[in-house]
Amino acid sequence: MRELDTLYRDIDAVVKGASKGRKTRKLLDAGLLKMAKKVGEEGVEVAVAAMKNNSAQAAVIEESADLFFNLLVLWAHLDITPAQVEAELTRRRELFGIAEKPGSGEADKGAKKT
Repeated sequence: MRELDTLYRDIDAVVKGASKGRKTRKLLDAGLLKMAKKVGEEGVEVAVAAMKNNSAQAAVIEESADLFFNLLVLWAHLDITPAQVEAELTRRRELFGIAEKPGSGEADKGAKKT
């Protein structure tokens, strides 16, 4: 997703002081707890938009963009790059052969934990 990479570079420039993105700077200056809270709020807003009605696609897209922005700000603050997250997604796909975390499938629900 090239646009996410571009947005990340723009945000990272604000983190490093090379740019004065006002919205990004305000969020960074508010601190880690505020950034984490914003990610959580936006995630909930995506879910709420999806549940509101059957024609929620536009609202989910808009809220997802907000979620990605806030997540990228958090990543940049923590010096996590999109490439690192992509590498983890690739590792999981290759390890499990599915897009789910281990233990999340239907077959696992009846299995005893040891």
